[in-house]
Amino acid sequence: MGASTIRSIIYTTCHAIWEGLSESELPQLTEQDFKAVADGLKKTWNYPHVLGAIDGKHIKIECPPRSGSTYHNYKQTFSIVLQAVCDSESNFIAIDVGDYGRHSDGGIFNNSSFGRALLSNNLPIPPAEDLCGQEVLHFVFLGDEAYPLMRNLLRPFPQRKILGLLCSF
Repeated sequence: MGASTIRSIIYTTCHAIWEGLSESELPQLTEQDFKAVADGLKKTWNYPHVLGAIDGKHIKIECPPRSGSTYHNYKQTFSIVLQAVCDSESNFIAIDVGDYGRHSDGGIFNNSSFGRALLSNNLPIPPAEDLCGQEVLHFVFLGDEAYPLMRNLLRPFPQRKILGLLCSF
């Protein structure tokens, strides 16, 4: 078979799998679903109001012909990127697959349907609640320093800033 025929078969098969399984395996999450994830993460990690952990994973591929640097990543290999949000049991609750390896986690987040929904406040995130009657605490996702700091997305301080703070003492 020719390359275009195989490409068409793979695309059609993947599309059929997504159409057949996405509703049962990755349904649209509700506010109650997010609260259940937060309860699981609090029980497992003793961290309240966390809705999931987000990160990207580069999946190595052979460089497609005539693709230039589109798939070339910072690890000096060629890849596509899987970005996922996981619950307390490391189950995917949201995914975005297939972005070019040259894009950063933050860039992929901004262009993903999950990222756009979070940025535009279109996710059914539970409202902030009192924590022990003292402080109002928003529900958040946790990401690494490649992600933007937002009201509902926490990330650590970048290493450069931490080193700068430590060196100033």
